[in-house]
Amino acid sequence: MQTLGIKAFCVFILIHISSGVIVKDGDFTFSLDSVKALQKVLDQQVTKLEKVLPKHEHWSAEKLCALNLLPKEFAPVCDSANAQDVFDRLEKIAMEPDICEVCAMAACSGC
Repeated sequence: MQTLGIKAFCVFILIHISSGVIVKDGDFTFSLDSVKALQKVLDQQVTKLEKVLPKHEHWSAEKLCALNLLPKEFAPVCDSANAQDVFDRLEKIAMEPDICEVCAMAACSGC
């Protein structure tokens, strides 16, 4: 009886883990939850960054990465030549996560 409960629990965990939505941009893969968290970080950090930049400058991925403002899981993006493009696309997904949750966007899978 106890093993049946353990097996049911394991199946439940596998289903839960495998049902996560994954966002893929080139060679980079992130969970949708991570992309949503990135948006929160960007909202907070861009405000701080804009305070230290001259008024005519805008934030960029290069500046964010140089100041180590992003979560470590996004560090590989900072090392890429197209970091700004990747962050721009991830930000668009984070702003409208519903389209990703129903896999209406090619970058999203696991729905």
